[in-house]
Amino acid sequence: MGYYKKCEFLQELLNKKNITGEQFIQKGKPLQLKEWNEDTSRFIDIYGTFPILYNGDHPSYGDVDGRQKALEEFSSILKSQHNIDFNEDTLTSAIEQLQSWYYKLKQRKENQYSKLSKTDERYYKKCRSFMPNERPRHRFVCNVCKKNFNLRHNLQTHLYKIHQVGDLPFGCDQCERRFESKFALHGHVQRIHVGKTYPCKFCDKKFAVPSELKIHSTIHSTERPHICELCGKSFRLKVQLGYHVTAIHTKIRAFKCTMCPKDFLKKRDLTDHIKSHLNIRDKICETCGKGFSNCHSLIRHRQIHSEVKKFACKLCDAKFHQFVGLNGHMKRTHNIIKKPT
Repeated sequence: MGYYKKCEFLQELLNKKNITGEQFIQKGKPLQLKEWNEDTSRFIDIYGTFPILYNGDHPSYGDVDGRQKALEEFSSILKSQHNIDFNEDTLTSAIEQLQSWYYKLKQRKENQYSKLSKTDERYYKKCRSFMPNERPRHRFVCNVCKKNFNLRHNLQTHLYKIHQVGDLPFGCDQCERRFESKFALHGHVQRIHVGKTYPCKFCDKKFAVPSELKIHSTIHSTERPHICELCGKSFRLKVQLGYHVTAIHTKIRAFKCTMCPKDFLKKRDLTDHIKSHLNIRDKICETCGKGFSNCHSLIRHRQIHSEVKKFACKLCDAKFHQFVGLNGHMKRTHNIIKKPT
């Protein structure tokens, strides 16, 4: 935006396309600190009247209820007096943004890394009038069990998961789902609201997040860099090596079902197993609507709807959608029974 304002020949483009500073606000950063903004200035002035939100020495700094009331009052003042509509999530994000910006700028100023802009100086002068010299060491205390947490959202997650109080800290602004971390929220938005935008360069598959594409790409590689020191077997992924060592060599199956004697290597497998006890079938086939309790069953089922029969009999021309079909064919037609492993 600064370049547009500096260049006279771009003024016509600004007016023609109705370009404003709003297009340049980074997502998840509600305040404009790159250039002077009256709303940001008002936000800082009002923030200074709530020491419970920034002063680590305040007697109620770690009190969840007190902090909640302060946030609600802060939001109400912004809305009623200045028509700035920040919900609790946005308000918390703005506070974290301002604190991070201020203490980084303070370090730059003290160490004379670089000359500050006039805008930085104006904002800095406002914040310096009330902000502590050092960023407070967060001490959020659970009012139920008195456990301490360094971050507010960690306490909020603890209250929700352990004491069934409140809700998870990070809410999706496009649906009602909430998450315990920004990373999980970002993954949800990419998968559900954005879609699969990262294509594999080796096949026609697409993925919602880069990390999933990176993991998938390993199936196209012949490299198996992760080697088991106990038996020499190699794996493409480090996590696969970990599962191998746990299941084969140490035989630790830590996730035990409380409804039957079964135990599992992964927590996800235990969760899916419990769903089968409760008859929860939330994995739905988009072709026929049939439900399954886990992803593996749904993936196997999808093979039925595929045009490709990839399981071929080596003794005749018969082909099948699923391995279970081939197995049954070998038993019925060729009297060959697969030996248990």
